[in-house]
Amino acid sequence: MPAATANATRRGRRLLSAEEFLDWLKPGVHADLIQGETVMHSPVNLRHADLLNFVDFLLRAYIEFHKLGRLYREVVAVRLGPRQVFLPDLAFFTNEQVARLPATHAPFAPTLVVEALSLRTAHLDSGPKFAAYEQQGVTEYWILDPEHLAHQFFRRDGELLVPFAEEEPVIRSQTVKGFWLKRAWLNPKKLPAVRGCLAELGIGPVDEGADLVGRRAKGGKLKAQGSKLKGSTRGQVRHTTAGLASGAEPIALGGARSVWGAPPSSSAWGKGRGSLGSVRGP
Repeated sequence: MPAATANATRRGRRLLSAEEFLDWLKPGVHADLIQGETVMHSPVNLRHADLLNFVDFLLRAYIEFHKLGRLYREVVAVRLGPRQVFLPDLAFFTNEQVARLPATHAPFAPTLVVEALSLRTAHLDSGPKFAAYEQQGVTEYWILDPEHLAHQFFRRDGELLVPFAEEEPVIRSQTVKGFWLKRAWLNPKKLPAVRGCLAELGIGPVDEGADLVGRRAKGGKLKAQGSKLKGSTRGQVRHTTAGLASGAEPIALGGARSVWGAPPSSSAWGKGRGSLGSVRGP
């Protein structure tokens, strides 16, 4: 831990500033700075991981297909105040926001934040982190509950984040244009196939040699782009559909083109003040 230079203390401990925390944070370190104190992320159970993987893949494919912005998975530090820096489970930035992002961290709030509850940190996601997201301008906030399925969805109403879609079978995002998902999909013990869910969202399956999720041709049909893929990239794309269903992490291949494949190493998938390491769309 870096030496804190601020005079503020809590329970005899010096509080860190956001800048000190960002200087200390390195790739592979999973932690938040909450009210000046470092809170390390702990390993999660498989229900938590499976649910987050599912929502990640669904949102990411939709956002990339429609070119709405970028979705980051616990890799980008978001500075929300002089003593607040979070690494959200999922953070969506619109294209306008992406254009303003520096190379090291996000100095402003994402448009959409998704946090999945774990036993150790549930009180933080619904307490001080909720308050910080609310105060700093997050437009939409999802709190997913993999244990009890008591999922909560909040949207901005003036200065407050207020509940919406309570007990409704379909949740329609207020910030990701046109995106929706069924509440029944959010049971980590009965997760549907991502491929089928994407089809319901109007994104067709990936055929061999096609782009990540295809591209829309005239008339709304999907047109394969296989003729533009060569060599190893074509071979990697064959595994895209399987990756969507298996829970593999997204990786970047061939520069800007992204496909799903084996999970990257922790050094490549870390977080901190290095490159944002985004997975870009096709």
